[in-house]
Amino acid sequence: MWKLIFRNLLSRRRRLAWLLCEIVIVSIVIWVFVDPIVVNGYIDTLPLGYDRDRLCMIQTARNYDEERSDTASVSADMRNLLIRICNLPEVESATIVDWSYPDAIGSSSIGVHKDSVWLSVQLMPMLSGWNYFTTYGIHAVPGNNDAGELQDMTPKQGDIIVTRTLAELLFPGVNATGHYIGEDSEDFEVEDAYRIAGVIEDVRPQSVTAESLLAFKAYEFNPDLCYNIVVRLKDGVSMPRFIHDFKESISEGIQSGDYSCKDIVAYDKLSEEYAYGRGVTNELRLKIILSVFFFANLLLGVAGVFYLQTRKRSEEAGVMRSFGATPWHIRLMLLGEGWVLSTIGCLIGCLIYLQYAVKEGLARANGNVGYDAYDLSWVSNLPVHFILVSLVVYLLMVIIVSIGISIPAWRISRVSPVEALRHE
Repeated sequence: MWKLIFRNLLSRRRRLAWLLCEIVIVSIVIWVFVDPIVVNGYIDTLPLGYDRDRLCMIQTARNYDEERSDTASVSADMRNLLIRICNLPEVESATIVDWSYPDAIGSSSIGVHKDSVWLSVQLMPMLSGWNYFTTYGIHAVPGNNDAGELQDMTPKQGDIIVTRTLAELLFPGVNATGHYIGEDSEDFEVEDAYRIAGVIEDVRPQSVTAESLLAFKAYEFNPDLCYNIVVRLKDGVSMPRFIHDFKESISEGIQSGDYSCKDIVAYDKLSEEYAYGRGVTNELRLKIILSVFFFANLLLGVAGVFYLQTRKRSEEAGVMRSFGATPWHIRLMLLGEGWVLSTIGCLIGCLIYLQYAVKEGLARANGNVGYDAYDLSWVSNLPVHFILVSLVVYLLMVIIVSIGISIPAWRISRVSPVEALRHE
């Protein structure tokens, strides 16, 4: 069978040369659009480090009453409001956040030096004593203080809580708790350094990137900041139903002193808004739309060409039938020719794209450029990344070619030898 396939391809090599060039170009075009889609699909499969499905956020408003503007009064008003919400039968726990939290638009960062590379680590505030880790479902690394102890730690200047990935990156093979960031540098000074007070499991600060370089810094309640309430619902509670009922309660008025509730939104919605605000959603939608558009055109173009090429071989199929070839044998031969041609063309196209990939790089999963050198995932490994996406491109190309060949191959393989020869 395969000898016959290669013999047919060699005998028709001049007529198939332009078709091979078309497959090469198509492979390169598919690579451009498929690469970011595959990487984003991989990012979506990674754990966030916290249970987002049962979280929602209550947006609060302040009256700014001058008689209750001191820290103790404002803190008591917020805590009473939080207790009132926690007493709802659907609520498991709740905490408060300010302007920075997982998937928040606002963020701050610190620079960390690693092997002559400066890495950007996101620094996220955590209000001490307000059940932050418990509500988010963030867990401590075994061998350290548990999450409950870490979230109640007394805020100290320079103390931070880091993720497992950051701890292992800075202090591989040892317990990072108690160590100072940058303590191995020549100009190290304890007064200006961050001390690791605890290590938690990996948390992705943004759901649109794969990296977990994150540190939490505890602080006391600040009456000058605007706070929102993050709520964790009990297992089995319907999120849409709870939001609907809570909005009705808001219309009736939910207030505690200086604070009142003004709106509620599911945490998934916040993540979608973040991705949209960063332009990730629009970029991905554009890639998908263009991919569907080009895929449809390629399907019609490449498959159409193979369709016409295959239909012209009715006489050859008739001769093969007269010598005892079965319809299945003929269809397999025609498909085999298309698969061989697709393999050669796709291989050439991917190798051409590799020249661009080596120079400009492939789609990235991390927002931190310097971290790519330490990322152990396949996305930051150029050979593995290239091979995996090339396989996806090859699979799509084989599907396109198979569709173009299968329909006419099925028809001509079932035509009787007499009718095929008479038609030609």
